[in-house]
Amino acid sequence: MNKKKILVLVAIVVALSLFFYRYSPRKFEFLGHYDKIGAHRVNSLEKLASSLSYFDAIELDLVYVEHSDILDVVHPPAPSTGLYFSRYVAALDGATPFLWLDIKNLNEANVGRIFQQVHTILESHNYPIDKVLIETRYPKALPRFANEGYKTSFYLPQQLYTLDEQALTSTMVVIDSVLQHQPELAISTSYVDYNLIRMYFPERSKYLWSLSHRKFGDYSLVRDFLNDETVQLVLVRYKPF
Repeated sequence: MNKKKILVLVAIVVALSLFFYRYSPRKFEFLGHYDKIGAHRVNSLEKLASSLSYFDAIELDLVYVEHSDILDVVHPPAPSTGLYFSRYVAALDGATPFLWLDIKNLNEANVGRIFQQVHTILESHNYPIDKVLIETRYPKALPRFANEGYKTSFYLPQQLYTLDEQALTSTMVVIDSVLQHQPELAISTSYVDYNLIRMYFPERSKYLWSLSHRKFGDYSLVRDFLNDETVQLVLVRYKPF
């Protein structure tokens, strides 16, 4: 084999290794904290079945469909696949991973109906509600769940690190006001805003997602937030093969 072919082969091997490593649930930067790593956007039964082999926590997206009073497992703007939350929970077949429910349109107006759907489905399968996180951008809807024993999290405005000082200060005042009224409420955001939320809310429970850390400096940051006891869970990319 000539030198050119060897170089091409090496390049292919390296490229494939990097591709598979990107979606690996056992990255070296997570070492010692695999129990804090969860699978992101597990919105199909196929991905669910595979994820359960590697993760103790999974995140899925839900949209409440008012006219049919169901919870659709989907991340807009993707079209519905007809997978509903009731079927999803049934497919767990007795497994009880930590469930991170990102309910896209949960708000004060529909919280009663959504709570009834979520609670009835989980209760019918004897699912431990202390292993369920309810997340929304509309925190005023969350006390209904918190009062029944669910974990809850405020999905924060994104890319706070890009704001100028005045905008950042005013945004943090609004967030702090929400948190003052709900002492047990956690906060959730991308890892890129971790340093900011750690500075402003050092004692608050945090849920993060780290989907694209690639720069060398990011690996040190990943270790920082995994070692932070206030960080409860970190979502990562996962692609079943």
